[in-house]
Amino acid sequence: MQEQSTTFVLTKMPNKRGKYNPTAIIPGLSEIYDKETGVSRICCYIPGQTTIWADEIKNFEEVKKNIKSIVITNGVKMVHKRENLLFQYMRNTGFNLENQEKNSTGTTLFKELNREVDAKKDFLQKKERDNAIYFVNNESVQDVRSYALAISKNESEYRMIEKMSEYELRLAMRNVAEKDPKKFLESMKEVFIQNKVIIIKAIYADVIKVNKEQTSLSWNDGGEFIKSPQGMNVVDYFAKSNSPSHKKSFESMVEFLKDPSKEKSVIINEDQSLLEKEIEKVIDIALSKEIITCSDKNMWYTYNDIKHQTRKRFVEELIKNEKLFSEIKDAIQ
Repeated sequence: MQEQSTTFVLTKMPNKRGKYNPTAIIPGLSEIYDKETGVSRICCYIPGQTTIWADEIKNFEEVKKNIKSIVITNGVKMVHKRENLLFQYMRNTGFNLENQEKNSTGTTLFKELNREVDAKKDFLQKKERDNAIYFVNNESVQDVRSYALAISKNESEYRMIEKMSEYELRLAMRNVAEKDPKKFLESMKEVFIQNKVIIIKAIYADVIKVNKEQTSLSWNDGGEFIKSPQGMNVVDYFAKSNSPSHKKSFESMVEFLKDPSKEKSVIINEDQSLLEKEIEKVIDIALSKEIITCSDKNMWYTYNDIKHQTRKRFVEELIKNEKLFSEIKDAIQ
């Protein structure tokens, strides 16, 4: 059944006793700014006219004296569907909360009471809260802890989360989820946070290890594969890095987490082999473009007046020196 009237309510909260002021006055004129067209328009309520838009009223300067303010009684205004002009003004005026962005003054005084819209909004908010709490309540303690560590704000909070028992952790994270479920769930979708969670899981699974200063990561049965710039946490650095060698290390780490039965040394060797092939290809292109030169007997490879003895040693240097490798790759583009 179609609604016979529309209800508008004040945005200002009632007093402590739940009462609104007996009357509130809504001005009968406001300026609306349309961002898409870049044009401002005057919206007005003049009983007897056929439109609410000043630029559509031919004798606006003469009739604007008839602009009428709207009185809201006890916080509520019912507008019947037959009061079309008033309804159009209430819907379009900048004083309506729905038009806040278009209002040049930024002042909102009332909103339309739409039970369906309000119910949907309330339902979705509760659904977000339920989903966030479900994660905290039902996922493994390892997953909850890894996420908690990934979103920790500082070193002190990180260490505190590490020491929490299972239910201390779940209770603390439940409070975070309830406080801002939307932010809680959106953070889970961020690539940076997702990468951090994987790295943290790899540390807990003894796939990799972090040094005491939190500045480097190493394979648990191999050598160091990443070191962060001074003053930056290595887990954050690794989670953000886009370098080819770091991406390969990340992929290897993920592969081992998925299949712990696979020999770690095999993964690392495969990773190293792919990187070496890429470096060999880059060297060949750089030689063809004379960006790199080599001696007649292929003993010395020179780049930017710096010599490297034998191709093998040059490749080994580029494996270790990611900055130098990236510089040569940029030079051959």
